[in-house]
Amino acid sequence: MQPLSSLRRKHHIPLTTFEADLNTARMMFAAGNHSESIDVYEQLIAGYPKQAISILAELCDRYQSFPNRDRYSLYQSRFYNFGIKPSDKVLDVGSGHLPFPLATHLSDITFDDHSCGRAGLPFKPVDGKPMFECDLEHLFFDNKEFDFVYCSHVLEHTQNPEKACSEIMRIGKRGYIETPTKGKDIFLHIAKVSNHKWWIENVYDELIFTEYTQEEIEGIQSNVLLNMHTSPVSKREKAFSALLYLKADLFNTMLFWENEFLYSVRRNTSIHANYIDNNCKADSTQKKNYPAAHTTRANTQEQFGAGRRKQSTAHPVNPEKKQNNQSCDSFLLRGESLYNAGRINEAIDVFKEALRVQPESCTAYNNLGVSYWHLAKSEDSLECFQKALKIDPDDKHTILNFGNMLTATNNPIEAQKVYRTYLEHCPNDRQITDALVNLCKNILPQSGRH
Repeated sequence: MQPLSSLRRKHHIPLTTFEADLNTARMMFAAGNHSESIDVYEQLIAGYPKQAISILAELCDRYQSFPNRDRYSLYQSRFYNFGIKPSDKVLDVGSGHLPFPLATHLSDITFDDHSCGRAGLPFKPVDGKPMFECDLEHLFFDNKEFDFVYCSHVLEHTQNPEKACSEIMRIGKRGYIETPTKGKDIFLHIAKVSNHKWWIENVYDELIFTEYTQEEIEGIQSNVLLNMHTSPVSKREKAFSALLYLKADLFNTMLFWENEFLYSVRRNTSIHANYIDNNCKADSTQKKNYPAAHTTRANTQEQFGAGRRKQSTAHPVNPEKKQNNQSCDSFLLRGESLYNAGRINEAIDVFKEALRVQPESCTAYNNLGVSYWHLAKSEDSLECFQKALKIDPDDKHTILNFGNMLTATNNPIEAQKVYRTYLEHCPNDRQITDALVNLCKNILPQSGRH
């Protein structure tokens, strides 16, 4: 049985002469067979490299002549068969100025504020299609309400990828996700003007979100390449522009999913990190939304440039120990993906497997603590954080999670002690200092304790 969505098989012709083959491509385009025609243009570029610039320049003119210049018409339909049936209920979430032509329903965070991720372009309504103004992280649709959810060039804007991905999977049975790659964002200098917060890659069908640094957001600080793409004049500029559509799968991250998909989030921890929300209490009677388990694979002390540097001496590597570390890391990655997909109990089992192969893994205990807290199992969470800090008393991520958990369970004095103890070793750590200041200014006065 064929999958509902699948890669489209490209059209090929036997090459004869340049003039004859180019004429074939032209006739196919004139007949309305746009995808097949572009397949042949792509074939000509490889078959006749000396004529590549003129071929691409002509192809650019073909793209410019498209009656519908949305992403689906320009290139997505050439790469994939979306498998959408006429009876399907299809939501374009974040439809903006380029709505998905197969959508039956449109939604966007705002219809009026055009500075909100569309580079100043206005929202485009479509006659006869219902429109909903809502935030991707807080969609008000029913569970699995839509047969297909189309989310193109939206996730790079979200503040909380965990919530956004969970919402997409909650309301949809399957769907398509696309974002620009980091290279496209930087070289076209569009991350800043379009308010992109994340660059996203598809690694073995798992979406990896990485937060941009300020330097990356600033990019090349010139829109010369973007102007070449959007308003090409010379043949070379047209060739460059055509390549961005012709090879769109190399300039964009694309993912089809069914039922659910895996994702993980890597935050720029020099700016902030996502930890347990200290405004929430663990309550078995109320469902909470908690952030993803945060790991500490990088050297925390070096990363934040502060604190006590641990002494190390060179020793021969124990092959068995090295293998255990690698196995532990693979379990941690898998557990984090499951956690981010909302499969918390499965994540807990995987984190326990990580501890089986590496009993002294501070990260595994920290992730278990976050997972148990998500399930409102505060005692289990407390025990895991304590074990993590027994292994590594200076693990920053555990300190923050533990402190926030103590605060959320009405133990702000204990949280204060945890932060102060850490700062005795790492007095220049700004993030822990900020957490302590917030605790003393906002939490302790409300509790009546100092």
